[in-house]
Amino acid sequence: MPDDEFASRLSLQSDERVLWSGRPDPKAPTLSPIDWIAVPFSLLWAGLTTSIFFFALRNHSPNLPRTVLAGIGVVVGTYLVAGRFLYKRWLRRRTRYFITTKRLITVRSVGRGMVEEAYIHDVGQIHR
Repeated sequence: MPDDEFASRLSLQSDERVLWSGRPDPKAPTLSPIDWIAVPFSLLWAGLTTSIFFFALRNHSPNLPRTVLAGIGVVVGTYLVAGRFLYKRWLRRRTRYFITTKRLITVRSVGRGMVEEAYIHDVGQIHR
């Protein structure tokens, strides 16, 4: 979606104008502090569920619900290991930031779109 389509969702007030617009780097690392716990857990989860699933398939397990549950665990494990990082990158490609004379605005073009805003006088000082 071009930037002008993002800007059309802003609904600027009559005395408001855009001072700056930008977007996040889609290739920037997405690791957060929680990932120090989530990454080892997700690897353990994915390895365990994958081994259970293939064990059930190899032994022709008659217990179909258990095999299906293990397969769902493999899908969840795949998302935890890699899918969530791909989702974050996908979301950053659809995000734009705007600073106006009155507001800080985030626009995401996901589904019908989402606009988050904060009035500058409510934010306080920003120190660098």
